[in-house]
Parts: sequence; C-alpha cells; structure tokens
Amino acid sequence: MFEGGPGAWEIVARFSYTNLDSQAVHGGTFWRLTPMVNWYLSDHLRLEMAYGYGSLDRFGVVGKTQFFQSRLQVQL
Repeated sequence: MFEGGPGAWEIVARFSYTNLDSQAVHGGTFWRLTPMVNWYLSDHLRLEMAYGYGSLDRFGVVGKTQFFQSRLQVQL
C-alpha cells in the first residue's frame, strides 16, 4: 500500500455452535455465523471488517441478533 501496491486481502468465515444446557442449567443453544474481510495495508497495519448473525434458542423461544464490527490493528 505505502509502496504503490493495493495490500493483501483475506476473506474468512467462522461458524460457532454452543450447547448451553447441562443438567440443572437450561441455557439453550446458540449458533453464530461471521464472515470477515481483512485488509493488510502493510506488514504492520491491518483493517478488519466483520458482519455476524446469531440465533439463541431457549425454552422454545428463538432470539436472533446481527452485528457489524471493525478493527484497526497496528503492530509496532
């Protein structure tokens, strides 16, 4: 990027599933899908952008959530 190139791009997808039920605890089940795009501007600078979608099923009631997050990482 700083020497005239576009930097490096990385596309990542993450899936997680958690069963929160255990004997007397009934927390339900939760899953989340998170696709991400990382842009490495240089060896020491990275921009991360992620969108996530998740669902919690507890006692037959389903709650859904969405989020967007970004992060700028600088390594010294």
